[in-house]
Amino acid sequence: MERFEIDKESAKYAEHKTTFRKEVLKEVNNDDYERRRSDCREDFKAGAEWAIKSLRKSL
Repeated sequence: MERFEIDKESAKYAEHKTTFRKEVLKEVNNDDYERRRSDCREDFKAGAEWAIKSLRKSL
């Protein structure tokens, strides 16, 4: 997975997760929205990079 693809997918993931938390769970207010979205992107990227490194080590 290329860096561009990870960035693109992390943006989709963060947008979906944060919107869901805001609109459905009513857990995010407007003040926290941008911070939470940014945190979600970073979490996704870290997970993707960890998975790629783990896979490479096992090969």
